[in-house]
Amino acid sequence: MIQQIIFGDNKPNTLYSDVAEQAAKSVQYSGNKNNSTQLRKFYDEVVKWNNKIQGKQDEKSREAEFKLSLPDIQKLKSQAAYAFSRDLIDEKYLAIFNHCIDCITSPKMLKEVKFFMEAMMGFYKYHEKLKEIEQEKQRNQRKQFNNKSNFQRR
Repeated sequence: MIQQIIFGDNKPNTLYSDVAEQAAKSVQYSGNKNNSTQLRKFYDEVVKWNNKIQGKQDEKSREAEFKLSLPDIQKLKSQAAYAFSRDLIDEKYLAIFNHCIDCITSPKMLKEVKFFMEAMMGFYKYHEKLKEIEQEKQRNQRKQFNNKSNFQRR
């Protein structure tokens, strides 16, 4: 999965669609791990740094801000490691997130990582909703079955 997450000039045309959807499916919520609130925190951090850097007026200012900010951006990996140690995220999300952070080598790459994480979050929420709908259907089917069973016993 991670080998498909490529940024820059060689990024696949499907990075923000198929690849992001596969990544989202691979980290679906299970138990306490990978809930959307937790994943959103990491996405929000990437957005914060992207906005700070992209908000500069010209390329030279963006590059200077990026160089100053890169250690703090890299620090996000330690925050992800801490979340992993507390069982808030799983090893799949940790690996994807760390890979994305490692790919941030310029303001342009930061922007691409932000777009990828945005797409991944969108697909995560989409599949979360589909799962809710499926669970609701199953509950309704069980309820109908139980109602029929109770009726037949009478």
